[in-house]
Amino acid sequence: MISIRAAFLGGLAVTAVTATWWLAAAHPVLATGGGPLLAHEALVALWVGEAMALAFTVPRLAVLVPWHRLLIAVGAFMAAPAPLLALLWSAGAGDARALALGTGAILAGAALLALAGGSLAHAGRRTPLVLPVATIFGAILAALLWRGRDAWLAWLA
Repeated sequence: MISIRAAFLGGLAVTAVTATWWLAAAHPVLATGGGPLLAHEALVALWVGEAMALAFTVPRLAVLVPWHRLLIAVGAFMAAPAPLLALLWSAGAGDARALALGTGAILAGAALLALAGGSLAHAGRRTPLVLPVATIFGAILAALLWRGRDAWLAWLA
């Protein structure tokens, strides 16, 4: 069974990596006046990290746990970076509408993956291949998200 604490800690891990990179890069960049651009790059890194982590894990977990429990875990994962999103917004990463749209789009995509994975699990209950198929699907989706990140990030930003 998936733990809400584990999902939140996963979100914190993505947040910690992004925040560490942003704070380490901020000092030299702020001296030259590039703060908002760096904040936007940190936002992009956070969105890519969240989307790829969810794309890789949600289809597999949807086969193993009930969809409503998985949606709660996805919400916990997405709630973890909220303080960092507030900091990025205040640093000029974008307007509040764009941040809400981007985060909402990733959350909606994860919800669709949870429902699709649950449907796959229901349809193939007796087939032992359901879990490997969901895992391969998640890996392919994460790779496609990475490969096409410029297109979907342009739509989000």
